[in-house]
Amino acid sequence: MKRVESFVVSYVLILLSVIFVGGCASRNIEVVNVDGEKTVIPKAEKNAYLELSEGGAFAITDSNHKDYEVSWQAKERIMRWSEKKGYYLSKKSAADANMSEELYQAVKKWAEKNNKYIENIKSQKAGVVK
Repeated sequence: MKRVESFVVSYVLILLSVIFVGGCASRNIEVVNVDGEKTVIPKAEKNAYLELSEGGAFAITDSNHKDYEVSWQAKERIMRWSEKKGYYLSKKSAADANMSEELYQAVKKWAEKNNKYIENIKSQKAGVVK
């Protein structure tokens, strides 16, 4: 009987360890830039309100920009990918996403821009030039 209890306790401890480590791992956003530079950004808590700094700009390509981190946090919070839809936003509004309207619109614009880029590439591969 002690052997079974010991096994169950060991199994529970391993399971809890995996859950804890998995939970910690999902709190970061790993970004690899075009030059291969890797940046790790803390994932924003769901209840954290996100906004650009005063006079700031959406900046996911310049790791030295003051709004780089919040831009990635916003993008990761609401942007999704689907083979059928392309990039789309998982939240219907800035309020639903718990972020400023300016930041929400910037992520939306980035998604639309990238969808157009992907559409153009597909068209060029198909022999249709837009």
